[in-house]
Amino acid sequence: MTCARSSTSFTQRSRSSRQLQKKLLEERLGISRGRDERGRLQPHAWRLRLLIYKWLLRRTPPAAIMLNFVDAEALLAPGLNVPFPDLTMIRKMRQEATLLGEGVAAYRIASAKRIVSFGFDETTKFGDGLASTNFQIETASGEICDEVLRGAFLIPGGCADQVAKAIELKLFARGRQLLDKVRSIYESKHGDGSWPGPKPVQLSYRRLAGALVMSDTCHAARAAKKFDHRVCSCRRGEGVDRCWAVGRHGCHTEAGCDPSICWRLHTALA
Repeated sequence: MTCARSSTSFTQRSRSSRQLQKKLLEERLGISRGRDERGRLQPHAWRLRLLIYKWLLRRTPPAAIMLNFVDAEALLAPGLNVPFPDLTMIRKMRQEATLLGEGVAAYRIASAKRIVSFGFDETTKFGDGLASTNFQIETASGEICDEVLRGAFLIPGGCADQVAKAIELKLFARGRQLLDKVRSIYESKHGDGSWPGPKPVQLSYRRLAGALVMSDTCHAARAAKKFDHRVCSCRRGEGVDRCWAVGRHGCHTEAGCDPSICWRLHTALA
Protein backbone atom coordinates (compact mmCIF):
# COMPACT_ATOMS: atom_id res chain seq x y z
CA MET A 1 0.00 0.00 0.00
CA THR A 2 2.80 2.37 0.85
CA CYS A 3 4.57 1.64 -2.43
CA ALA A 4 1.36 2.25 -4.40
CA ARG A 5 0.79 5.60 -2.67
CA SER A 6 4.38 6.63 -3.30
CA SER A 7 4.09 5.67 -6.97
CA THR A 8 0.84 7.63 -7.34
CA SER A 9 2.36 10.66 -5.60
CA PHE A 10 5.45 10.49 -7.82
CA THR A 11 3.28 10.30 -10.95
CA GLN A 12 1.25 13.32 -9.86
CA ARG A 13 4.39 15.32 -9.10
CA SER A 14 5.87 14.39 -12.46
CA ARG A 15 2.68 15.40 -14.26
CA SER A 16 2.56 18.70 -12.37
CA SER A 17 6.21 19.31 -13.13
CA ARG A 18 5.68 18.72 -16.87
CA GLN A 19 2.67 21.03 -16.89
CA LEU A 20 4.65 23.73 -15.08
CA GLN A 21 7.56 23.25 -17.49
CA LYS A 22 5.20 23.55 -20.44
CA LYS A 23 3.67 26.74 -19.06
CA LEU A 24 7.07 28.29 -18.36
CA LEU A 25 8.33 27.45 -21.84
CA GLU A 26 5.24 28.91 -23.47
CA GLU A 27 5.56 32.11 -21.43
CA ARG A 28 9.32 32.42 -21.89
CA LEU A 29 9.48 31.61 -25.57
CA GLY A 30 6.11 33.07 -26.51
CA ILE A 31 5.32 30.10 -28.71
CA SER A 32 1.72 29.49 -27.72
CA ARG A 33 -0.45 30.35 -30.70
CA GLY A 34 -3.75 31.72 -29.44
CA ARG A 35 -6.78 33.16 -31.18
CA ASP A 36 -8.10 36.70 -31.40
CA GLU A 37 -11.59 37.92 -30.47
CA ARG A 38 -12.93 36.69 -33.82
CA GLY A 39 -11.51 33.20 -33.37
CA ARG A 40 -8.73 33.55 -35.92
CA LEU A 41 -5.33 32.04 -35.24
CA GLN A 42 -2.63 34.55 -34.35
CA PRO A 43 0.69 34.65 -36.27
CA HIS A 44 3.44 32.33 -35.18
CA ALA A 45 5.74 33.74 -32.51
CA TRP A 46 8.73 35.71 -33.75
CA ARG A 47 11.15 33.42 -31.90
CA LEU A 48 9.78 30.44 -33.78
CA ARG A 49 10.07 32.29 -37.10
CA LEU A 50 13.63 33.26 -36.24
CA LEU A 51 14.46 29.61 -35.57
CA ILE A 52 13.10 28.65 -39.00
CA TYR A 53 15.08 31.46 -40.64
CA LYS A 54 18.27 30.13 -39.08
CA TRP A 55 17.60 26.65 -40.41
CA LEU A 56 16.88 28.01 -43.87
CA LEU A 57 20.02 30.16 -43.89
CA ARG A 58 22.03 27.07 -42.95
CA ARG A 59 20.68 25.46 -46.13
CA THR A 60 18.42 23.00 -44.34
CA PRO A 61 15.80 21.66 -46.81
CA PRO A 62 12.31 22.99 -45.95
CA ALA A 63 10.91 19.44 -45.92
CA ALA A 64 13.39 18.50 -43.16
CA ILE A 65 12.82 21.52 -40.88
CA MET A 66 9.51 20.31 -39.49
CA LEU A 67 10.88 16.83 -38.69
CA ASN A 68 14.00 18.33 -37.10
CA PHE A 69 11.85 20.48 -34.86
CA VAL A 70 9.61 17.56 -33.86
CA ASP A 71 12.67 15.49 -32.90
CA ALA A 72 14.17 18.37 -30.89
CA GLU A 73 10.86 19.01 -29.15
CA ALA A 74 10.47 15.35 -28.22
CA LEU A 75 13.98 15.33 -26.74
CA LEU A 76 14.06 18.68 -24.91
CA ALA A 77 10.41 19.44 -24.14
CA PRO A 78 8.20 16.35 -24.48
CA GLY A 79 4.51 17.08 -24.41
CA LEU A 80 4.89 20.76 -25.30
CA ASN A 81 3.09 20.38 -28.64
CA VAL A 82 4.21 23.64 -30.23
CA PRO A 83 2.04 24.75 -33.20
CA PHE A 84 4.51 24.59 -36.07
CA PRO A 85 4.12 25.96 -39.63
CA ASP A 86 3.48 23.47 -42.40
CA LEU A 87 5.72 22.84 -45.39
CA THR A 88 3.94 25.40 -47.61
CA MET A 89 4.45 28.14 -45.01
CA ILE A 90 8.11 27.22 -44.51
CA ARG A 91 8.72 27.49 -48.26
CA LYS A 92 7.13 30.95 -48.26
CA MET A 93 9.38 31.96 -45.39
CA ARG A 94 12.42 31.50 -47.62
CA GLN A 95 11.60 34.87 -49.19
CA GLU A 96 11.23 36.37 -45.72
CA ALA A 97 14.68 35.04 -44.84
CA THR A 98 16.09 36.70 -47.97
CA LEU A 99 14.58 40.06 -47.00
CA LEU A 100 15.84 39.59 -43.45
CA GLY A 101 19.37 39.01 -44.72
CA GLU A 102 19.19 42.12 -46.92
CA GLY A 103 17.91 44.19 -44.00
CA VAL A 104 20.70 43.05 -41.69
CA ALA A 105 23.34 43.75 -44.35
CA ALA A 106 21.84 47.21 -45.01
CA TYR A 107 21.92 47.94 -41.27
CA ARG A 108 25.56 46.90 -40.95
CA ILE A 109 26.71 48.83 -44.02
CA ALA A 110 24.82 51.99 -43.06
CA SER A 111 26.18 51.91 -39.50
CA ALA A 112 29.75 51.17 -40.60
CA LYS A 113 32.53 53.63 -39.86
CA ARG A 114 33.53 53.58 -43.51
CA ILE A 115 33.27 51.47 -46.64
CA VAL A 116 36.69 50.08 -47.44
CA SER A 117 35.89 48.64 -50.85
CA PHE A 118 32.97 48.03 -53.17
CA GLY A 119 33.00 45.44 -55.92
CA PHE A 120 30.55 44.83 -58.75
CA ASP A 121 30.45 42.79 -61.91
CA GLU A 122 27.99 42.74 -64.79
CA THR A 123 27.14 39.64 -66.77
CA THR A 124 24.40 38.22 -68.97
CA LYS A 125 22.28 35.15 -68.32
CA PHE A 126 19.78 33.93 -70.94
CA GLY A 127 19.86 37.38 -72.54
CA ASP A 128 19.14 39.30 -69.30
CA GLY A 129 21.69 41.62 -67.74
CA LEU A 130 22.71 40.85 -64.15
CA ALA A 131 24.95 42.60 -61.66
CA SER A 132 26.49 41.18 -58.49
CA THR A 133 28.00 43.31 -55.73
CA ASN A 134 29.93 43.03 -52.48
CA PHE A 135 31.16 45.39 -49.77
CA GLN A 136 34.05 45.43 -47.37
CA ILE A 137 33.35 47.67 -44.38
CA GLU A 138 35.10 48.87 -41.24
CA THR A 139 32.86 48.69 -38.19
CA ALA A 140 32.83 51.17 -35.32
CA SER A 141 35.12 48.83 -33.38
CA GLY A 142 37.67 48.77 -36.23
CA GLU A 143 36.86 45.26 -37.47
CA ILE A 144 36.99 44.64 -41.24
CA CYS A 145 34.00 42.61 -42.46
CA ASP A 146 32.68 41.42 -45.81
CA GLU A 147 29.02 42.17 -46.54
CA VAL A 148 26.72 41.32 -49.46
CA LEU A 149 23.66 43.54 -49.67
CA ARG A 150 22.13 41.69 -52.63
CA GLY A 151 23.59 38.67 -54.34
CA ALA A 152 22.45 39.67 -57.83
CA PHE A 153 19.86 41.90 -59.47
CA LEU A 154 18.64 42.64 -62.98
CA ILE A 155 19.96 45.66 -64.86
CA PRO A 156 18.49 47.27 -67.97
CA GLY A 157 21.72 47.06 -69.98
CA GLY A 158 25.49 46.94 -69.94
CA CYS A 159 26.26 50.64 -70.54
CA ALA A 160 28.15 52.49 -67.83
CA ASP A 161 25.30 54.84 -66.92
CA GLN A 162 22.80 51.97 -66.87
CA VAL A 163 24.97 49.90 -64.53
CA ALA A 164 25.67 52.85 -62.22
CA LYS A 165 22.03 53.86 -62.01
CA ALA A 166 20.92 50.26 -61.42
CA ILE A 167 23.35 50.08 -58.49
CA GLU A 168 21.73 53.17 -56.99
CA LEU A 169 18.12 52.16 -57.60
CA LYS A 170 18.29 48.40 -56.97
CA LEU A 171 21.00 48.31 -54.33
CA PHE A 172 21.29 51.50 -52.29
CA ALA A 173 17.69 52.69 -52.70
CA ARG A 174 16.36 49.23 -51.84
CA GLY A 175 18.53 49.12 -48.72
CA ARG A 176 17.28 52.55 -47.66
CA GLN A 177 13.71 51.38 -48.18
CA LEU A 178 14.26 48.36 -45.93
CA LEU A 179 15.90 50.48 -43.21
CA ASP A 180 13.11 53.04 -43.37
CA LYS A 181 10.49 50.30 -43.07
CA VAL A 182 12.19 48.76 -40.05
CA ARG A 183 12.61 52.17 -38.43
CA SER A 184 8.93 53.05 -38.90
CA ILE A 185 7.85 49.72 -37.35
CA TYR A 186 10.22 50.21 -34.42
CA GLU A 187 9.09 53.78 -33.76
CA SER A 188 5.43 52.80 -34.00
CA LYS A 189 5.99 50.52 -31.01
CA HIS A 190 8.51 52.56 -29.00
CA GLY A 191 7.68 56.14 -29.94
CA ASP A 192 8.90 58.71 -32.45
CA GLY A 193 12.64 59.26 -32.48
CA SER A 194 13.40 56.08 -30.52
CA TRP A 195 15.16 54.29 -33.41
CA PRO A 196 18.71 53.51 -32.22
CA GLY A 197 20.01 52.38 -35.62
CA PRO A 198 21.51 54.30 -38.54
CA LYS A 199 19.60 56.69 -40.72
CA PRO A 200 18.58 55.36 -44.15
CA VAL A 201 20.43 58.24 -45.86
CA GLN A 202 23.70 56.77 -44.57
CA LEU A 203 23.36 54.08 -47.22
CA SER A 204 24.11 55.96 -50.42
CA TYR A 205 26.57 56.40 -53.27
CA ARG A 206 28.40 59.13 -51.37
CA ARG A 207 29.66 56.55 -48.85
CA LEU A 208 31.85 55.20 -51.68
CA ALA A 209 33.89 58.42 -51.80
CA GLY A 210 37.40 57.39 -50.81
CA ALA A 211 36.64 53.66 -51.11
CA LEU A 212 38.30 51.25 -53.49
CA VAL A 213 35.87 50.36 -56.28
CA MET A 214 36.64 47.09 -58.04
CA SER A 215 35.12 45.50 -61.14
CA ASP A 216 35.99 43.74 -64.36
CA THR A 217 38.74 44.96 -66.67
CA CYS A 218 36.58 45.36 -69.78
CA HIS A 219 35.91 48.81 -71.23
CA ALA A 220 32.30 48.97 -70.01
CA ALA A 221 33.30 48.08 -66.45
CA ARG A 222 36.09 50.65 -66.37
CA ALA A 223 33.71 53.30 -67.67
CA ALA A 224 31.14 52.30 -65.04
CA LYS A 225 33.75 52.68 -62.28
CA LYS A 226 34.59 56.20 -63.43
CA PHE A 227 30.89 56.99 -63.61
CA ASP A 228 30.45 55.65 -60.05
CA HIS A 229 33.19 57.96 -58.79
CA ARG A 230 31.59 60.91 -60.57
CA VAL A 231 28.29 60.21 -58.84
CA CYS A 232 29.65 59.47 -55.36
CA SER A 233 31.82 62.62 -55.39
CA CYS A 234 28.94 64.95 -56.21
CA ARG A 235 28.80 67.87 -53.75
CA ARG A 236 25.78 69.80 -55.00
CA GLY A 237 22.41 69.65 -53.33
CA GLU A 238 20.67 68.29 -56.42
CA GLY A 239 21.92 64.80 -55.57
CA VAL A 240 23.01 62.06 -57.90
CA ASP A 241 20.33 62.94 -60.48
CA ARG A 242 22.44 65.97 -61.42
CA CYS A 243 25.40 63.71 -62.17
CA TRP A 244 23.29 61.36 -64.27
CA ALA A 245 21.82 64.35 -66.12
CA VAL A 246 25.33 65.47 -67.03
CA GLY A 247 26.05 61.88 -68.09
CA ARG A 248 29.20 60.72 -69.77
CA HIS A 249 29.55 63.98 -71.73
CA GLY A 250 29.97 66.34 -68.75
CA CYS A 251 33.11 67.32 -66.92
CA HIS A 252 33.76 67.06 -63.20
CA THR A 253 33.18 70.80 -62.69
CA GLU A 254 29.70 70.69 -64.23
CA ALA A 255 28.80 67.61 -62.21
CA GLY A 256 29.86 69.35 -59.01
CA CYS A 257 32.49 66.74 -58.18
CA ASP A 258 35.54 67.20 -56.03
CA PRO A 259 38.48 67.28 -58.49
CA SER A 260 40.97 65.98 -55.91
CA ILE A 261 38.83 62.94 -55.14
CA CYS A 262 38.13 62.24 -58.79
CA TRP A 263 41.79 62.66 -59.74
CA ARG A 264 42.98 60.37 -56.94
CA LEU A 265 40.44 57.64 -57.72
CA HIS A 266 40.78 57.84 -61.48
CA THR A 267 44.57 57.73 -61.22
CA ALA A 268 44.32 54.54 -59.18
CA LEU A 269 42.09 53.00 -61.84
CA ALA A 270 44.14 54.11 -64.83
